[in-house]
Amino acid sequence: YSKSNDTNSYKEALENAIKVNKWSPDNSMFLCTLGAAYYRNGDYENALKTLESSKSILLEPEAASQPELLAFIAMSQYKLDRKDEAEATLEQLQAILEKRQEDRRAPGPGFLPEILQLRRHSIWSPSRVQILLFNEAKELIQGEKQ
Repeated sequence: YSKSNDTNSYKEALENAIKVNKWSPDNSMFLCTLGAAYYRNGDYENALKTLESSKSILLEPEAASQPELLAFIAMSQYKLDRKDEAEATLEQLQAILEKRQEDRRAPGPGFLPEILQLRRHSIWSPSRVQILLFNEAKELIQGEKQ
């Protein structure tokens, strides 16, 4: 899911994701990875189609627990000029992350910058990836408004 400037890595990731998805085409995790790979390669149409397929496999509460999926859906919608949908998906993503933060009883509102700052020097973690993807989606979708 990472953001990098190495287009060869993105192409290789896409090739690998396509291969893996052939082994298990109904695996939502594999579809999400494939959708992210399409997105990072600039193929937003296939990214959104694949990500929506991933989401449709999951039951709605389970889909809501997949921030990475929602972040890439929001960014793909935005790139395809479906800005209202992107904004709604981003709001859904933000609500999920805020709910998780409340559940953990972390201090203070506006938690995303604080968590990023605290985790900047820590090892990789899924929650860090979720927050980075949220911030990337938010910057893309809401950046032009500021």
